[in-house]
Amino acid sequence: MPHFDRPHYVSLGPTRSIARTRRLAATKWRRSYDVRPPALDVNDRSAPLNDPRYADVPRAWLPLTESLAGVVARVVPFWRQELAPAVAEGQRILVVAHGNSIRALVKYLDNISDTAIADLNIPTGRPFVYEMNSQLRPVARYYLDARRTTLPDAAASHPR
Repeated sequence: MPHFDRPHYVSLGPTRSIARTRRLAATKWRRSYDVRPPALDVNDRSAPLNDPRYADVPRAWLPLTESLAGVVARVVPFWRQELAPAVAEGQRILVVAHGNSIRALVKYLDNISDTAIADLNIPTGRPFVYEMNSQLRPVARYYLDARRTTLPDAAASHPR
């Protein structure tokens, strides 16, 4: 499902392969809200539009680069069209996705500012639970993992 795919900035290769002089730029691309990295070449084998798994996905949904803002633009409609109706019906849902996709969903659900989202770090593999009211606004947030009992910093400190 492309809505929750990883962000598309793979032309850089793994972070460990980025030259030292580009590490700060890469961090900015990965953590900021609206700064995009250089685009993949349309002929790059790793470009999502060249990936057979996405053969049935409209090309417009397969960017050659994107920022977190682009991920939010993919995730929020999916939340509204697919997930929110299920939650409103009383279903419990489990979202398993790339970290930036989860950050996009948390940004939306908790109304985190574009600036504060840069500091939000959600640990990999640690289930985070939202309890919602009838208007689908979060009323409680917590980790299932007893070793990690505090909220992500940005989610805990922003006004609700």
